[in-house]
Amino acid sequence: MSQTENIFKKSLISAIFSSVCLVIAVFLVYSFVKHPLPNLLLLSVVSFPCFHLARITRYKIQQNRGK
Repeated sequence: MSQTENIFKKSLISAIFSSVCLVIAVFLVYSFVKHPLPNLLLLSVVSFPCFHLARITRYKIQQNRGK
């Protein structure tokens, strides 16, 4: 496995983990506040690409600084 594939795999796993943590955090906060829950499925679907893109962008910036 090349270095780039390894970075993308780590980024994907990290984005999945971050999305799940965000959904759990929102669920916990809304359960204490007693407000109606937002659509958690929609939140996870929207947050996953955002986290994934942020991780890849961070990697690209770090890679360009190293050159």
